Order: sequence, then C-alpha cells, then structure tokens
Amino acid sequence: MQVHYLFESRWKAISGLKESLKDDYEKIINDLARRGIYKEQNGKYKIEYVGIIAFNKTILAILPKFFPHMAEERQEHELKIIMQVLKTHAKKENNSIQNNLLYSTSLNDQENTTNRLALIDDILRDYMQHGLYKSTKHMEEINGDGEINWETTINQEQAHIINNTPIYLNLHTNYMLSDNDHYITRLHKYILIKAKDELNKFPIQSILKDIMDVPNFDFTYNTDNLINEDIMNNAIDRELQNVMSERKTILLKKMKLFINQEEFYAEQSLKLWGVHKFWSVWESICKNIFKDQSNTYKIPKPYYKQQNSHHKNPVPTLIPDIITTHNNNLLILDAKYYNFSFSKDGTINGEPPKLESIIKQFSYELALQHMSNSDYSNNDHTNIHNYFCIPTYENKTALIGDLHFKIFPQLKAINIIQLSHKEVFHMYIHNKHYHPTFYKEILQIPQE
Repeated sequence: MQVHYLFESRWKAISGLKESLKDDYEKIINDLARRGIYKEQNGKYKIEYVGIIAFNKTILAILPKFFPHMAEERQEHELKIIMQVLKTHAKKENNSIQNNLLYSTSLNDQENTTNRLALIDDILRDYMQHGLYKSTKHMEEINGDGEINWETTINQEQAHIINNTPIYLNLHTNYMLSDNDHYITRLHKYILIKAKDELNKFPIQSILKDIMDVPNFDFTYNTDNLINEDIMNNAIDRELQNVMSERKTILLKKMKLFINQEEFYAEQSLKLWGVHKFWSVWESICKNIFKDQSNTYKIPKPYYKQQNSHHKNPVPTLIPDIITTHNNNLLILDAKYYNFSFSKDGTINGEPPKLESIIKQFSYELALQHMSNSDYSNNDHTNIHNYFCIPTYENKTALIGDLHFKIFPQLKAINIIQLSHKEVFHMYIHNKHYHPTFYKEILQIPQE
C-alpha cells in the first residue's frame, strides 16, 4: 500500500491529487465530499480532517494544518504521535460516554460519537485485565465445602435425633460453577476475534503497533446463534437485567455497541480513523494541560423580561474554554486552533482569531471580574490574566505577542501563547499538567 501524506485545510491543486489516487480518485473524493471533509474551488482542493483514510490500496495520511513540509520518515513519526493523540482524545471523550453506557438503556447517541478504534481498544484492554466474561451457575452438592443449604437439607434428608438435636449425615452445600459455554461468554469470544481481525486490516501496521496493545488468543467456541444481530442484542439485554457488577454492565454495553456498529463499518468501503474537527482535540489538549476549572465558574445567564413583568426568560450565557488558577491569579485561556505567527518585522503570517473571538474573550474577563466583586462568587482573585493558546510546530513554548482593543480601556491586553506541539502532545498522552514554574517563567505571572 502506498501512503500519500497531506495536510489539513491546505489548498492544493486537484491535478496532483488525481495523479496520486488514480482510479480511486472519483470514489474517494465523492465519499469525502458527502461527509463534508473534501472541498474544492477554482481547480484546488482541501481536506478538513486529521488522521488516516483508506480505500482499497490507497491510504491518505492527513497531518494537522500547522505542520510544515518534512521528509517522509519524519511524517510517519509524526503520524504515529497524532494517532496516539487521537486515541487519547477518544478515550477522554468516552469517559462521559462510559458513564452514559453505565446508566442509559439506549445506545443511539453513542453509536454516532464513539470512536471505533477506541472502542476496540477498550474491549481488548478489559480482556487483558479481567479475562473472558464469566457467568456462573448456582449448584448444589452433598457434603461439599460451600455454604450449607439448610432448607434443602431439612426437606430432603433424614434427621437423626441425638440428645434432642437433629443430626444430618448428609448436608446439601452450595457452590458456584463457571459456565464456559454460556451464550454471553461465547459472544465475548466472537467479539474479541472480530475486533482483532479488524485491527489486522488497519492500513499502516507499524503505526498500529505503537498505539495499541493487541493480546494473543486462540479461542474455540460453539458458534450457534452468533450471526443474527437481533439474537445477540436480545441476549445482552437479558443479561443486563441480571448483572450487578459495574464492570460487567459497561462491558456488555460496549459489546452491544460493537455489534451495532459492525454492520455499518463493514458496509463502508472507505475507512476513516481520525477526526473531522481537530480544533476539538486542541481544546481538549489545552483543558487537560492547564487543569481546566471552568465548571466551578458559572457566568450568570442574561434574560429577557416583559415590561411590567417579573418573569425572567434566560438565554445561554458566556462559557470560557478554560479557566485555571495559580496562587492568587485567575487565568482565562481560549484554545485557538489557528495557524499564525509573527514575522521578524512584527507583521502577521497566517490568519489570527477574528473580531467575534476577540470580543468574547474580553467579555469573559469582564464577566469574571464582575463575579469576583459580587455575590455571585466567593472567589477573590487579585489578578486576572487573559490568553489565546495557539499550536506551533516549533520546539519552544513561548509568549509571542498580545492583542489590544481600546474599547476595553479597563482591561489588559490578551496575551498570545504559542504551545509547542511536541511538548503538549506528550503531556496530553501521559495525562500531565504544567508545573508551577511554567506560570512564572513562561507566562510571567508573579509568585506570591
């Protein structure tokens, strides 16, 4: 298979893509256009996607828009890291989905949002940690080591009275027997084999080895009733009514999700492993590395009120991307997935955030400043700092400039911090956060 490396959101000549994709060109671009991923204009095209797209023997590997051109060996290295980032993002997003899986009865929403690769990874990891799904039968035996079943013993055995005390020569005892031929256990084996087979078809195996742990197993099992989707779903639903274990509940619902997705994925000749909107990944990265606390700061909602009426009609309010604290400082950060920088003479290269984003960011500060001085909040922060966080391929994270708007004379400029992709991707994958020295040395926030 030949891998064609492209860059997200970068306009290129259609002729070059046609030459690369050859006979697969029409099928691929039509499918991608239908999904809103492919766009063309005036003889040029761009792809709004980050990750891997495969069709027959054609593979498109799309890197983020802020990456520069580089040698193919370097491209493959970066693609491995990107796939690790995407896997981490999917798992973090699936935390809320996992909670829904635990308590919900419908999987319709999850079917559309769960990343297939992350779902397979979860199912395989569960197997490596806990083994096969175990179902047990309640059994009885005579004079075993388990708990005595007095009711059965009294009803079925002859009592011998000695010193006014009934004595039983045989005691019925309870024990649990693992049912290795239980339907759900067989279904679990079936799904594990299907999941592994699907991974074996992953287009770039060298990347898969770096992002997935694939266990070795060689199951034999009875295949009766493991073809009909309705039978499998109904069996899982019945089992869910009886299980008390949280782990089993989640596993069963992930098994059901895998089954319901399988037919859809099998029908798709175009396979996609990635995301359409990498900006959501960038936002998740920034939330993680700065230890976002925005849920603790609720900006009051504006509301409409009829003349001479006391009834309030609230509407959605401002929601900052990220809020964090350091000592007595409140930091408002907006994850801006923009590809821009300053040249040596101070002019802008690329496209910076537009006016709407600028006004919103200043509005966040005004709102939080008001909250700190009112009854809305018990948080009293001496200093509020405002930041745009943009990605860079450079190895160095640094403050590169600021943004001024004179209609907000009471507010300081918004600082622009350029975050090194190498640094923040590593932190995100390993769930690390910025050390306090970062705030002093890079953000230049004074210490107490």
